[in-house]
Amino acid sequence: MSLFVARLLRVLTLLALFAVAVVAYLTFFGSNAETRQFPEVQAGETAVAAALDASPTRRLTVRGYVFDDAGPLRICHGRWKAEPPRCIGPYLELDRVDAGSFELERGEDRFGNAVLWSDDEVVLVGTVLGPRMTVISVLADEG
Repeated sequence: MSLFVARLLRVLTLLALFAVAVVAYLTFFGSNAETRQFPEVQAGETAVAAALDASPTRRLTVRGYVFDDAGPLRICHGRWKAEPPRCIGPYLELDRVDAGSFELERGEDRFGNAVLWSDDEVVLVGTVLGPRMTVISVLADEG
């Protein structure tokens, strides 16, 4: 095999790997922003991602979407618009509140497992320590 053919095959292999990576990214993460939804954080509120870095002694008002599936009840930074919707992290696990505190929709994931989610944005007041939020009050289930 000539040096030219060897280099050509190497370039074609790299291009094929790049094409596979692009297709995989578009498959898993969607090709447009309309497949994702993030809450509009209002004045005095904190996004879930920012709440992770907050002081544990500070009371926060956090806006996000609530999910309850095989894992713990949590408030997510955003959600994938799918059937059913899926959590976009980061997220905070919720303490001292249960799923009955929210108006949650019910569905099943592709494996037949129950999934509950808030259709509307949720506003919670509490303190955050690491990945956990101790909820003091539920301010709103808002649309």
